[in-house]
Amino acid sequence: MNTREELASALRERQRNLPREDLLIALGSEGLKAWEVGLDSKSDDEIIMSYFTCADCGETSLSLTDIDTILDNDPDTVDEFLDFAEALERAKRVAHMAK
Repeated sequence: MNTREELASALRERQRNLPREDLLIALGSEGLKAWEVGLDSKSDDEIIMSYFTCADCGETSLSLTDIDTILDNDPDTVDEFLDFAEALERAKRVAHMAK
């Protein structure tokens, strides 16, 4: 996969494959409905960035430029993409600590 569109599609599919029972327990029935609508109503960039944005403070750990850099390496799967993203997040934390 090498485009944001392909990545967002794969991430949506990953979300759709989460166990419904667990989501129902965590979100409740109304929350689950809203979550399902959100999968299709959010833009590709919003879906992607939701993986790298803190739900509490809104801070992002990676930028869309970082995402594009990872996609330039043409990861084969979502899991491989997420592994690359995790490695980049770690490298950025180490670089920040070194300042």
